[in-house]
Amino acid sequence: NEKNVNEFEIIRRDITAKRREVTELKKTLERENLIKIIRGEYTAHDAAISGFEDRERNGRFTFMNVNVKKCGKSMASSLEEEYDTVYFILLNVISELLEGRYTVKCVNMPPSDFLFIISDIELVDGSNGDSAEEFASAARELERLMSSEFETEIVITVSEKHIGFAGFKKCYGEIKELKIFSLENPSMSIVSYREHGKAGSAENYFCLYSEENENGLINCCRSGQKERLAKLISEIFEQNRAVTEKNAEFRRYLYYDIYGTYLRLSGELSRGG
Repeated sequence: NEKNVNEFEIIRRDITAKRREVTELKKTLERENLIKIIRGEYTAHDAAISGFEDRERNGRFTFMNVNVKKCGKSMASSLEEEYDTVYFILLNVISELLEGRYTVKCVNMPPSDFLFIISDIELVDGSNGDSAEEFASAARELERLMSSEFETEIVITVSEKHIGFAGFKKCYGEIKELKIFSLENPSMSIVSYREHGKAGSAENYFCLYSEENENGLINCCRSGQKERLAKLISEIFEQNRAVTEKNAEFRRYLYYDIYGTYLRLSGELSRGG
């Protein structure tokens, strides 16, 4: 009868909603796990559930970061939909450009960065040729497509190649350095570490948010010291005033580093960690 049909429909909707929640939670956990590996803060368990096969974990990796400066009018109306659209387009284009020689994973880094982890596929001859030139060519084509087809302005930074998960932190450090260099050189839309590494003011940036700073914030959160937490955050910004006043973008990066700590800690606490 109609009552049973309505009840069945309610149950079906509930199940569908729960499946969506589980899917979103899985994506969030996978992203948190990858970020821990990228920052060099992972455990053996994190590595095991990373989605990389055993042979890949000791492979050769390069990071390519895409910063979206301005989206075209053809993108979705809402910020969330726009972000998902850009993610889908970038991942598909980069995967297609590097198909057959590399595998690609993407970590979204709000508000406007997409970090691509590119791993070599071992070929018969045991090499991948001149990867640097391949990545430069792919970056140029990606920029051309995003500009001409989607009216979207991007800045691409490319790290050097490093070995294994232990090399992720090096790749990420190089990307952070290049992002500062690109801020100081806004006319450049493609920046590689091979050509521009150590050319920017990266040393200033690495002083912004040290491991000691992060551990201090985490300890305050875990022990419930709200006043001490607020004071410590103020001290971090005060210590770096000379850097953040130089360029407003530096302050934004510092804010998102601190916010990243908050997100990781929230994930731990929600799981009873």
